[in-house]
Amino acid sequence: MPLLFTVIRAVIRTLFMRKQAFLLENLALRQQLAVYQRTSERARLRPSDRVFWVGLSQLWGGWQSALVIVKRRP
Repeated sequence: MPLLFTVIRAVIRTLFMRKQAFLLENLALRQQLAVYQRTSERARLRPSDRVFWVGLSQLWGGWQSALVIVKRRP
């Protein structure tokens, strides 16, 4: 049930989110997936990743809500 609630909340939030914020969130999540895909163990951020997040934080106030570096299950 918690997963269903999370999905419903995300859909409702997306419906009311401005297009720019939606696109920035999408970009942030894609960047995190790129970090995840290039690492085999713990996600390691490159200097370019850090620059990305600094720039994103200047453009989008909601950047922290999308910051979830994906971790593999053991």
